[in-house]
Amino acid sequence: RVHGTTMASAGRPASKGEHRCSLSIIPIVQFTVRDATIADADGIARLVSGLGYPTSSSQMHVRLEPILRDEEYHTLVACEGDRIVGFIGTRVGPLYESDDPYGQIMALAMTRDRQRGGVGRVLLQAAESILLQHGARVLVVTSGNHRSDARAFYEKNRLWQNSPSLI
Repeated sequence: RVHGTTMASAGRPASKGEHRCSLSIIPIVQFTVRDATIADADGIARLVSGLGYPTSSSQMHVRLEPILRDEEYHTLVACEGDRIVGFIGTRVGPLYESDDPYGQIMALAMTRDRQRGGVGRVLLQAAESILLQHGARVLVVTSGNHRSDARAFYEKNRLWQNSPSLI
């Protein structure tokens, strides 16, 4: 398990005549990263739907069953208590051009209220660690071309350079 803490912005505009100092109160958001289970199907379905791929809880349940059994796949969820606020799905596979396997980030999503708050970065770091443990030396990132926010996230985390799908 990985435990993370992020700071969520709580600022509001200053009222007329109100003076602000440079320090502000920022609430701390704590979450845990753990392996996904079949019981997480509903939360993951909501996140996948938020990416623009409408998915019911029952559909995700059917999809997750073989994914969770397959040793090449790994799914992590970020939780605040019982609430799933993010997930990442990865897989490892063989390459034609190398003896080392590749690692692929197939899906990454957070709830809107946790985007840009560090949850994605922690999920990404945890997934990268798992992929490295499985011998991956090349990382493939899968993201729709219409997802400019995702591309910016991957660029910020140095996972998107000359090619939109392969680093």
